[in-house]
Amino acid sequence: MDLEELKIDQVINNNFIEDYTKHIEAIWWQIVELDTDIYILNKLSKLPFETFHLTFPSSPFWGQIYKTLFDMSLLIIWRISFDPNKKSLTLNKINQLIQKNSVSDDIIEKLKTLELSPWIVDTKIKVEKLRHKLIGHSDIIINTYKPQEFFNMYRVRLNDLEKCRDDIVRYFDILCFDHNYSTRTREYLDFVDSDRETDIDKIFNLMVKDSPIFKMQDEHPEFWEKYYKKKIDKKDLEIIDYYRAKLKNV
Repeated sequence: MDLEELKIDQVINNNFIEDYTKHIEAIWWQIVELDTDIYILNKLSKLPFETFHLTFPSSPFWGQIYKTLFDMSLLIIWRISFDPNKKSLTLNKINQLIQKNSVSDDIIEKLKTLELSPWIVDTKIKVEKLRHKLIGHSDIIINTYKPQEFFNMYRVRLNDLEKCRDDIVRYFDILCFDHNYSTRTREYLDFVDSDRETDIDKIFNLMVKDSPIFKMQDEHPEFWEKYYKKKIDKKDLEIIDYYRAKLKNV
């Protein structure tokens, strides 16, 4: 008996179905937000900001966007996966409520075995430390005397967020039983595994076109040929050529 194949009225009492649906949808929207944040972070991590000098201090905007979305992702993972507060709505909390209102002892036993993957424990410790000491609160010792040392010790990378999201989605899908909730962001769903440009790409293109590096060959051709072109590496030169061919007449 696979839980994902069961209809909800085969699992829980009818008088709990309305509350169950509200709980599931409340968690669902947070997972959609998490997936959106991670999708955008992935897009930003692959764009050549440094090539066009669109990084701090000349352009702090993208760095701030990245940091904000990263912190938000950590907070979402914390609140729906790890928050121990008894009043918090987490995946485990929904699981417990389903067990409490289940119509079958067999289903209860199956639900008791359901949990996040063991490997996520190490990430949980890092997320917990970052949330408690830097993001959700401002620890006086760490923030004043050793923020970088602390950050290096409990560093969470983008692929860690992706693994957490994937495991959260796996857990969530089981709790949905035969209902199918898409956790992909609707606005970006058509762009996944596609060469089509998103709004992120279009905004970046506008900033590239306005950058001194993009315009240098037209506005300062002698400086470009004698100095800058010789200074940059082959990869950056290929990136600049690509964007000039793509955007020159746009």
